[in-house]
Amino acid sequence: MKTIWILLLLTSAAYAQGPRRGGNFKGKQNQQRQQGPDMAELRETLRFIRLAETKKSLNLSEEKLLQVNQILDEIDDHRFNLKQEERQLKQSLKRAMRNESGEGLAIVDEIVAARQRTAQLEVEMWTKIKATLTDDEAVDFILFFERFQRDVQRRIRMLQNQRRGGMNQKNRNE
Repeated sequence: MKTIWILLLLTSAAYAQGPRRGGNFKGKQNQQRQQGPDMAELRETLRFIRLAETKKSLNLSEEKLLQVNQILDEIDDHRFNLKQEERQLKQSLKRAMRNESGEGLAIVDEIVAARQRTAQLEVEMWTKIKATLTDDEAVDFILFFERFQRDVQRRIRMLQNQRRGGMNQKNRNE
């Protein structure tokens, strides 16, 4: 487990340094180019960690493990796109408020709609998981998945705080 989290920390540290530009990308990597190579690497590392932790924590057959992770991959892709859309809408809202364009309320409605679509993804995930696993496996999975997401978020916040602390220290030294 420690090795997996070290991979996450190293990948997250590279991501925290900011996106790198350039590189030749083709096919599926077009999406990686849009989100930056570091973000794509981070998402792939998290996917690997999630798969390893799911296998370790739950007593699922290989077939069910692959089915569950396929569901999660699909949901994560959609969730990432919706979160990216929400971030862009928030930026648009800030610009609209600075320019006093009067578009603020319409943008807020779009943000709320994006959040509703994100919530609907959670319902879709749960429905697919219940259809794939037995009742006991589904309950174990949900408990595991909630714990796993909290742990990942906690570690990401820790890295972000370390980065901010390092940036503040760097700014003080300059």
